[in-house]
Amino acid sequence: MHIPDKRIDDEMRSEQAGAWFVPANGGKETATLVKASTTILKAFLSGCPFGFIFGVKDSYLCSGVRIYDIPESPLLFCSVQRHEEEHSALRKILQEKQTTLFLFNELDVCMAWSNIKFMESDAKSVLEFFSSHGQLYCGEYTVEASAALDSFCFTVDSTQKIPGAVPIQTIEIPVSCGPWVSNRVHFLGNNDSQMVVLDDNDEGGMFEKTVWASLESVFPFSLHKSPQVHVGKKVRELTDVVAFHQFGTFLIEAKDLSIFKAGLDRARDRRVKGVQKQVKGALIS
Repeated sequence: MHIPDKRIDDEMRSEQAGAWFVPANGGKETATLVKASTTILKAFLSGCPFGFIFGVKDSYLCSGVRIYDIPESPLLFCSVQRHEEEHSALRKILQEKQTTLFLFNELDVCMAWSNIKFMESDAKSVLEFFSSHGQLYCGEYTVEASAALDSFCFTVDSTQKIPGAVPIQTIEIPVSCGPWVSNRVHFLGNNDSQMVVLDDNDEGGMFEKTVWASLESVFPFSLHKSPQVHVGKKVRELTDVVAFHQFGTFLIEAKDLSIFKAGLDRARDRRVKGVQKQVKGALIS
């Protein structure tokens, strides 16, 4: 488990996804933090290959994590690294050729972690890459920093049409993971509680609990998971999550992409069709 400091926590809450290289335990250790959707986090746990990628433009260091969850369309989390403590932590990670990777979900909760390693030759190449660009920028997020990030994204994925973006030097290294450890996370409400475990094979059930947890603060006294209703002599589930409000009633069907059971080999169009089928079924029912 890793609890980010205030600055990282604020940044994490303001981003839908991202990656941070940070000091841990008072600087004695290091950590890499990744925030992403639950579906992407499950791809990490399923052994999906991923790597760290870096680029420098005018002393601005752009860093990110690229995960190949969809073979023909890998996903990239990236940002401009602007703090000396992060530069120092990243150098230490590369010098030691290892660190701990912590995964955070949409609720900014640490769901799992693993010890990760790099090849010595890869780590050395990145350190030399940094040295060749001199002193790295530290400071506010400027217009120039934004332009550097645009160029980084354009270089990594040239299909993106970004005005003013130009190709820059980048370097990517693969990452190897040890066994993953999933945290047992308890969400407590006024009338109920739910426990979420990332590696649970009941993917749909876990996602329903996550949806409940995300809404508990909005509907503290009127949120219910899996409400049961009588239909004739039978009892059936009305919906996954229901919430009552003075302006109406919210019926929520939670549909998640299957990763553990379906695997990672499906192309994007097959995954989209699967989601569309689930949504259609939810609307009809």
